[in-house]
Amino acid sequence: MNDPWLHILRSLEPELDRLTEMLVAGPYSKPELWKNSHGKWAVTIQEVWNDNTISDVNLSVNFNNCIIWTEEELKKWECKRTSYDTWVFKSKRDAEKFITLFLLQWPN
Repeated sequence: MNDPWLHILRSLEPELDRLTEMLVAGPYSKPELWKNSHGKWAVTIQEVWNDNTISDVNLSVNFNNCIIWTEEELKKWECKRTSYDTWVFKSKRDAEKFITLFLLQWPN
């Protein structure tokens, strides 16, 4: 049978398989170290999918759990929360220490 729709659907199967695999694996949370416009070191927790795309809409339960854990953990540190997923630290060393702690708690 030479149905053109069947041909189109079959051509989409590899992409559908890739997207299904990505959804099954789910995203992981990753801290990003950066310097803000005031010269202070900040860490933003990002949700990253296994194809290395960063999510603009963070809907996963795992991401929210990471944010809750980070919020609780950083109450003990000298840093300031500037948005839902970003904290500013007094020094780069403190930010790097936190990233190490985060990666031990939330391995990819």
